[in-house]
Amino acid sequence: MAYKPKEKVGIVVKFDMERQFDRIGDAATGRLVRAMLKYGRDKTKPDFSDDERLEMLWFGCESWLDSNDDHWSERSAKTAYAGWISSLKSAGKEYLTIPLDDWIDARRYYDEYCASRPQGVSPPLFNDWLKDKRDSDEKKYAAENEPLPF
Repeated sequence: MAYKPKEKVGIVVKFDMERQFDRIGDAATGRLVRAMLKYGRDKTKPDFSDDERLEMLWFGCESWLDSNDDHWSERSAKTAYAGWISSLKSAGKEYLTIPLDDWIDARRYYDEYCASRPQGVSPPLFNDWLKDKRDSDEKKYAAENEPLPF
């Protein structure tokens, strides 16, 4: 199964934004919220050149939405990683403990590896592929250097 961050279902609007919404009125708030939704979905930036208030507010909103995306991606990856380890533990399978960032990189590399295989040829399971890759890397490293410290 390919690793993909879980699809976002929306954006977060914080309670402290209500004061700003009160100051700009309902029509401008509607424009801003719609722009936030669109930006949250596909990174389309709005054109608020006709309204300085919205243009000023947008900088803060854009920054907030970007940091929220980063948080969402990290949380999604952590959940997938924990699910992977949990499923292997519950199946009684041996697994490699690797840092989250390395796991994400390995999943992406594995997905590319699977996509490059000929049609109809089943790829190995991710855990088996990861062990084989580690063993292969270990042998290559041992041939060139001292044994790996782990």
